[in-house]
Amino acid sequence: MWGWVLIIAGIIFGNHDKSSEETFSVLDQTLERKANYDKAYSNKIDSLIAEIDHEQSPLNLYKEFLNISDLYLHFNADSALAYSIKAARQTPFLNNEREHVNGILHLANAHLHAGLINEAASYLKFARERIKDKSLLPTFFSYQLEYQQALLGYRPPKTLQEMYSYQIKAYRDSLVQALPEGSNEVTKYQAESLLEQGLTAQARSLLQTALKRIDPQDEIYPDLTYLIAQSYSQSGDIPLYKEFLALSATQNIKMAHKDNPALRELATQLYNEGNTAKAYEYIKHAHANAIESRIKVSSYPVWETFSILTKSNEKLLRTQSYNRLLLLSLSAVIATVLSVGVFFLRRQASKLKESNTSLESLSEELKQKQKQIEKTNSQLTQLSQVQKQHIVHYLQLCSDYIGKIDEYRLGLFRIAKRSQKEQLLQNLKSTEIIDTELKSFYRDFDKSFLAIYPDFIEEYNKLLLPEEHISPKKGELMNAELRIFALVLLGIPESARIASFLRYSPSTIYNYRTKAKNRFKGDRDDFEQKVMEIGRKS
Repeated sequence: MWGWVLIIAGIIFGNHDKSSEETFSVLDQTLERKANYDKAYSNKIDSLIAEIDHEQSPLNLYKEFLNISDLYLHFNADSALAYSIKAARQTPFLNNEREHVNGILHLANAHLHAGLINEAASYLKFARERIKDKSLLPTFFSYQLEYQQALLGYRPPKTLQEMYSYQIKAYRDSLVQALPEGSNEVTKYQAESLLEQGLTAQARSLLQTALKRIDPQDEIYPDLTYLIAQSYSQSGDIPLYKEFLALSATQNIKMAHKDNPALRELATQLYNEGNTAKAYEYIKHAHANAIESRIKVSSYPVWETFSILTKSNEKLLRTQSYNRLLLLSLSAVIATVLSVGVFFLRRQASKLKESNTSLESLSEELKQKQKQIEKTNSQLTQLSQVQKQHIVHYLQLCSDYIGKIDEYRLGLFRIAKRSQKEQLLQNLKSTEIIDTELKSFYRDFDKSFLAIYPDFIEEYNKLLLPEEHISPKKGELMNAELRIFALVLLGIPESARIASFLRYSPSTIYNYRTKAKNRFKGDRDDFEQKVMEIGRKS
């Protein structure tokens, strides 16, 4: 508890930067342990269920079922509804009109949380007509207030919004009158009313005073910190708005409350500030809560925000994928340029008198290419660290090729200088250097591609019939077939371009692709589309 007190004191009394860092650090750590909090809470409920004696009196069964329903209310709407129904089924045996109406009220609220709006309205109407005991009025007004807020949350037409807002104000005022004066619940509803009137400073003062006297483990603590956040939002203090949202979200997680509006709002604010990664992380947690809890009444805003942030995140991923493809394309261009350079060198060396001049010209041309690559590298410095590593790798590869070409040129020059014509012709006819460098290039391509798509071979085999799975030979990362479909995945579907890249004939590439389609465990016409989807599934 004292840790929370120090954080809040830091926020309110000026040690803002340090408290902000600590608050968000606590939130992130709490999210990491979220499964532990949920498990502990679920075990608590399970132990209560296991202790139920179904042979006891209907009144005791009624109270235990109602207690379990209340515990499930913010954790699992379906279970809350199921136990509220069990409690309601005991009321005919109680011969107690008050408890009968109380059971109907809880049934209404459970239906509301499960998203069954019409059923909730029917039960509230039924209860309103039968309330005689004034001690039930706070419960009735509270559930009516939640019902009207739920209707407003579905963004109805303006005329209905005005009506629901009027009803919210009326039930809130009635609730304040029915609750004990000076209670934390009264403070909460009074602050809501003040915020609606734009009286931000008064609302915040009221809330901060209440916050000093309650324990962070109190059920109302997340609601009060959430309202303080709203007060800072109204006054334009966004840093403090975010901090109190983080405080509210953290305590909701620790209490295993799945309906966590503070976490959703925090994700939206971070997204608006451009912190897409952290925003998406938070909204994914909020979305998972909505699915797990099935609390429909609070899920609509989460789904809406999740949809927006998911589209933004997908756009970011597409941009990153495009940049990777750009780097690989650049690598292919570099390799092509180097291959053409070697071929050009062999042709020009046929004339001994012009060989030195031609080789120097080619060397100069390749150096110009290196300068162009370095210029391109400087324009890509804003890309991710992985992309930077690939650029450095292929710049080094280009530099190595230039050095090898220069060594090859000097060797030819020395042979020519000694007038060893036969040795010169033998060297020029040999393809050993080309074969060696191609093997090196393919090995580098395999490493780079598998660094980006580490599960490619496994995912590729999943597309094939079990008996048709393939694996590279010992000492190889990929074989020819895997390289062909790696290029298809990278957006190079034309057999002619693949043949040029891998130095095979187009017919050989066609045969590889045809055989692979025949081994596909689905419709062969869908095979290459499935290959292009590798690495894109969430």
